[in-house]
Amino acid sequence: MTFLALDQGGHASRAIVFDEAGRVVARAERRVEARSPGPDHLEYDAEALFASVLEAAREALEKAPGPVRAAALATQRSNVACWDRETGRPLAPVLGWQDRRGAGFLRALAPLAQEIHARTGLFLSPHYGASKLRWCLENLPEVSTAFEAGRLAYGPMAAWIAGRLTGRFEGLADLANAQRTQLLNLDRLDWDPWLLEHFGIPGEPLPKAVPNRFEYGKVLGVPLRLVTGDQQAALFAFGEPPGDWAFVNAGTGAFVLRPTPSRVAPERLLAGLLHVDAAPRYLLEGTVNGAGAALRFFSEREGIGEEDLFAQLPGWLEAMPASPLVFLNGVGGHRLEPAGE
Repeated sequence: MTFLALDQGGHASRAIVFDEAGRVVARAERRVEARSPGPDHLEYDAEALFASVLEAAREALEKAPGPVRAAALATQRSNVACWDRETGRPLAPVLGWQDRRGAGFLRALAPLAQEIHARTGLFLSPHYGASKLRWCLENLPEVSTAFEAGRLAYGPMAAWIAGRLTGRFEGLADLANAQRTQLLNLDRLDWDPWLLEHFGIPGEPLPKAVPNRFEYGKVLGVPLRLVTGDQQAALFAFGEPPGDWAFVNAGTGAFVLRPTPSRVAPERLLAGLLHVDAAPRYLLEGTVNGAGAALRFFSEREGIGEEDLFAQLPGWLEAMPASPLVFLNGVGGHRLEPAGE
């Protein structure tokens, strides 16, 4: 018996089939390209992005040596999509988590930042989905027209991909990705009317929020039984994550994550959901959003390959005194040229 894992990331969509011992028995990958059509914009062609997931899944399943028991999907967490709830057709590009085009909406909410953090575990930021969804509703005629007609669905990109894969076009939003919209109440584990009101976002188009482990439907005949965020999935790479460990994951962003047995609301850290099945499990998180671009900048300046940076890191740390050299990251995100240039 084998299992299908789907991963929609910033640079590629991947599909991997594992056997019961965790060995890779089939895999496929499709590249995806982000575009930057304006300042602080980062988006993906929605149809091309979905096609990359579907094609990778189909190829991996064709290579699989036997029956595939179940599938799981992990995605970039703060990406958002807008789609037709009756057909699944996208009504807008997928806006990436680095996209900041909705930042202007958040200035008026600054006095509420502490309450927003207490409810959501997240600091007030355009990296999360709320301001992006409002921007789409107010600036994209196809989105506002669909809302007036009662056909609009919007929310986490994961909800749209899962719904499109399974044919449940109204969508189901897993709680790990739903939280990154900054519209989910971490205590109630549901969309928060107070947050919707203050962000100016109608709640009707949002998908139903459901546990990460859930019967989402079937992908190419395989039951989709788990949807989560990429960082949460990474914590389970070597099995059940120990509660007394902290995990460092470096990619486009850099993340330090620590599982916690109960909900906490620290002043200077993010709080979130590790996994929700019968009961919620939580995590603490520290994030450097521009880490990938900062490491590229540093490697180019020093003439060191990016892979060599990590390979040499243990030796550098051993050779340093008690107070190691610190690289202060002033890079905010990707360096992308506007589309068409």
